[in-house]
Amino acid sequence: MASSSIDGLVSGLDTTTIVTQLMSIERQPQGRLKTQRTDEQRRLDVHNTLNTKLRALADAARTLRFESGWNTRSAVSSDDTALVATAGAGSTPARLQLRVDQLAASHSLLSSAGVASMSDVVATGPLTIGSTTITDIGDGSLSSVIAAVNSSGAGVSASAVQVEPSVYRLQLSARSSGAAGVFTASGFDPAVGSMSILSQGQDAELTMGTTNPVTVRSASNTFTGLADGVTVTVKKQTAGAVNLDVGTDAGATATRVQKLVDTYNDVLSYVSANSGYDQATKRAGVLLGEQAASRVASGLRETLISATSGDLTVFRVGMSTDRTGRLSFDRAAFLAAHDANPTSVKALFQGGSGGAGFATLVQTEVDDATAAGTGRLAGVITGSQSRLRDLDSSIQSWDGRLASREKQIRGRFDALETALGRLRNQSSWLSGQIGKLQ
Repeated sequence: MASSSIDGLVSGLDTTTIVTQLMSIERQPQGRLKTQRTDEQRRLDVHNTLNTKLRALADAARTLRFESGWNTRSAVSSDDTALVATAGAGSTPARLQLRVDQLAASHSLLSSAGVASMSDVVATGPLTIGSTTITDIGDGSLSSVIAAVNSSGAGVSASAVQVEPSVYRLQLSARSSGAAGVFTASGFDPAVGSMSILSQGQDAELTMGTTNPVTVRSASNTFTGLADGVTVTVKKQTAGAVNLDVGTDAGATATRVQKLVDTYNDVLSYVSANSGYDQATKRAGVLLGEQAASRVASGLRETLISATSGDLTVFRVGMSTDRTGRLSFDRAAFLAAHDANPTSVKALFQGGSGGAGFATLVQTEVDDATAAGTGRLAGVITGSQSRLRDLDSSIQSWDGRLASREKQIRGRFDALETALGRLRNQSSWLSGQIGKLQ
């Protein structure tokens, strides 16, 4: 609000400063509300971040609760310079012996002679490319013929090859590889000579097996259907068989377990970092003494002991913990345990008749804390959001109240200046009257 229009005009008072100081006292209750709001927002932010970290932990646990988390397949080639393969989720364990006899190639023709420029005529009548007849060849120049072939839908692409200065030959190439793409071409003028085979179109060929070998062909260098869910790509010919082993990828599962450990530790570290007391700032962490967060942390630690599968515990499959409950993960130890007894290790995480699963227990603990409407942490967040709305409403109501109060105070000072002005005028009049009597 602007200062009084007659600020100290008669009284000489610094009305603006006085009003500012009075209003700073008036604003103290609103200031306390704003401080409460800052603290409440900080509390909400910390709990929201914790909630996000817990959901990440639940996601990591969920991947190990289902078969897809344990049935990742891998296809390992004994010579990946000759062939590589990928195995889908539906693939079954298998060993294939494959010899690469030939690679797929696209059929290509090149004219035996050339013309001096792209505008030289190379055809005057219809062209026959494979089973397609092309009647519209424009002016018959090399550039027009190339355009006509490329737009014909014959499955062939055309281009000009400059073999030396001012000598252009016509090249025709099948758009797809394999024997099915082999084609002939006719109808060209003698200027370009005959169309000779530059590259013979052929299928890729594999010999599968050694005792009763079978020849398998593909129009491309990619083969599907050699085994369920397996795709093989060949790169070069081989003299002998290449072994291809399709099996469970335990390494992918170990990576998922590592993710579970990392997100587990992230939650505990965050709770710990926000549960201390800073001696320098004399400020307590938001989660210090906060029951919802401490119960989540203690519940997660208890899952380490509760998870069993027969005589297996998490500490026998590569996990270890320090006094704070943080986990360490030995990938090699996990893989060794998995190779020795994959069924029991999977049950240790998923649960079953032999005991409760670690991943299942972790997800249950997280869900109990974060479930909308019923979760302990969700309740804290909802309560904090409600308090922030109430504080915002109170702060806003104080804005109107303070504006009205400032207007009232300034009005009183204005009235004071006006009254003093009248008194001064009256005093001057009386002094004049008295002077006249003397």
